[in-house]
Amino acid sequence: MQWPAINDQHFCYGRVFQALDQYAFPYHTSGAGNDDGKTFGWSHNVIFTALETPTRAIRFYTPGKAISKSTILVDKKQELLSPKQRVYLSEKRKVFYQWLKTASPRPIISDLENNTTLLRLDHDHSVPDFGNIFRQPAPLENYVNQQIAAAKVKYAVGGFKEKRSVYQAEQYLASGPIRDIHLGYDIWGPVETGIYTPLEARIHSFAYDPAEGSYGATIILEHSPLPDLTFYTLYGHLSRASLTGLKKGQTVPAGHALAKFGDREDNGNWPPHLHFQLVLDMLEYRGDFPGVFSEVTLEDGLLLCIDPAVLVRTATMP
Repeated sequence: MQWPAINDQHFCYGRVFQALDQYAFPYHTSGAGNDDGKTFGWSHNVIFTALETPTRAIRFYTPGKAISKSTILVDKKQELLSPKQRVYLSEKRKVFYQWLKTASPRPIISDLENNTTLLRLDHDHSVPDFGNIFRQPAPLENYVNQQIAAAKVKYAVGGFKEKRSVYQAEQYLASGPIRDIHLGYDIWGPVETGIYTPLEARIHSFAYDPAEGSYGATIILEHSPLPDLTFYTLYGHLSRASLTGLKKGQTVPAGHALAKFGDREDNGNWPPHLHFQLVLDMLEYRGDFPGVFSEVTLEDGLLLCIDPAVLVRTATMP
C-alpha cells in the first residue's frame, strides 16, 4: 500500500493507532524521538472516531475544514479504568501518601524553596476577554508576564483541577465530552529556567511533539522509592535541547539538572513554563500522558494523577 504524503500542516505525533471504524495511514518521519525513535502522522482526510486509548490527544483533521496542528480533546468513553484498576490505584495512593510523610524531595527549580513567594496564576474570569487571551499564544504570554511583574515575583504557579477555557477554543472542538480540566501543575517563568529531578529516578520515556498546543519536548521519569511503590513525573514544554543525550532506562540522581523551559518554538507555542504532572500509572503511554480530563472521566483522572504540589512544596503566595 502506498501511504499518502504528509506535510507539516498534517503532522500528528503518537504511536500507531488502530482506528476501529476508520482507516489510519501511518507515516514514518525523523527528527522527533521517543524511546523507539519513531513518530507517525495521518493524512488530513482521515476522521478518527474510536482510538486504542480514548483520552489520548491526537491531531484531528476534517475534510473541507482547514485546521492546522490542532488536537482532539474529547473522551469517547465515560470510564477510563476498570473496577480492579480503581481499587489498585486507591491502595497505591495510600502507599504514596504514607511514603510522602518522610520523603524529602529536592526543589525542581533551583530557587524554588519552601519560603519562595509565588504568584498563583489561575484562570481569572473577571479579566475582560479572558477566554480569548488564553486561546492566543502572544496575548497569553503578555498576560502571564504582566501578572508576574505586577506581583514582583519570579514565578507563577497553579493549574491543578483548573477548568481551562483554552481547551474550548474552536480548533479543539469535536463531538463528545470536552477534556478541559487540567491535572498538571504549571510553573511559569523565564525561558531556559533550569529543571531538576526531585527524587532519584530512571528515564521512562521522552518525546518531541512539534504540534501547536502540544507538550513540545517532554520527559517522563519513573520513581521507585519503595519496593511496592512506583510512580512517574512528567515534564512538558521543555526546550528541545533537553532531550539531547537521553536514553531510556538511564538513571538520574535527585537534584540532577534534567531540562530547561522551552521557548514557543520548542514547547508547543505556549508562554514559557513547565507542565509538571505526577502519575501513578502510565497506562502504557510513553513520551506522553493526558494532561487534561473531561467531567465524565475526572474521577478516574484524579485516581491516576496526584496534585504535583506535594512534591514542589512551595505554598507561599503573595
